[in-house]
Amino acid sequence: MYIGQRVKVKSKGVGTIRYVGPIPGQEGCWVGIEWDNKSSGKHSGTVNGTEYFKTKIQGTASFLKKSNKIATGIGILDAIKDKYCSEVSLYSENTVLPDKIGKHGKIFAVGFSMIKQKSK
Repeated sequence: MYIGQRVKVKSKGVGTIRYVGPIPGQEGCWVGIEWDNKSSGKHSGTVNGTEYFKTKIQGTASFLKKSNKIATGIGILDAIKDKYCSEVSLYSENTVLPDKIGKHGKIFAVGFSMIKQKSK
């Protein structure tokens, strides 16, 4: 997890990480998240008088203990690969992906061969 990363928490919604690290007097690593839904938060980036980050709007952030309940998602290339492509076809110049049920669209992927070389 890193500052600026977009995350989703089932009970709270979607937000942006603004702090990752310790909070004195608390065990473990903590994640400060500024929520997209303005009613999801209780804090503004401050705990026990120490400001860890500033929020755009007061009371729109939370501090959560770092856990697998904070979903960080995956990158776009990995998402496309997992959803539509086999390992063999991933970097093909003529990769075909389904665009509607029963139909297929061609991706004209300029530079896939260069991406393939860089990812090895």
